[in-house]
Amino acid sequence: MAKRELLVEAQSSAPIGTVFKLLATTPTWSNWTPFSSVERVADSTMNPKSEDFDAVGSVKELTFMGLKSREKLISLTEPNEFVYTYLSGGFAKLLKNHRGVVSLSSQENGTYIKWEGFFEDRFAGSGLIVKALVTPFIKKCANGLARYAEKI
Repeated sequence: MAKRELLVEAQSSAPIGTVFKLLATTPTWSNWTPFSSVERVADSTMNPKSEDFDAVGSVKELTFMGLKSREKLISLTEPNEFVYTYLSGGFAKLLKNHRGVVSLSSQENGTYIKWEGFFEDRFAGSGLIVKALVTPFIKKCANGLARYAEKI
């Protein structure tokens, strides 16, 4: 099956540590994403650097327009990278082998945010549908993260 990628970029005037803290802390997500509800539903061992951050292996449930999906945190590198995988929800029937990577880079004027998605079609062409629907949504997430971090 076809392999797909999506890429969204945003810029924030906030420092990288502020942006990372928001990204790596589930309770903040409903403040800066279009999700109406985001909650951690399964924990793992907490990150030894901060009890506030999500732990690698933790699972979050995200609700948008009444539809629920679940994602698992698979890697966290403070303050530069947040890597997750899509576990379940509406798009699970259309894609497989998902990996989301949010990379943060410190810049003179703040933080550069690069949000990427990598996945495979579950059946011919299904990834095109996912990419068309998800890219604008992820753009709202990245821009929301950038703007919200500037308010803190």
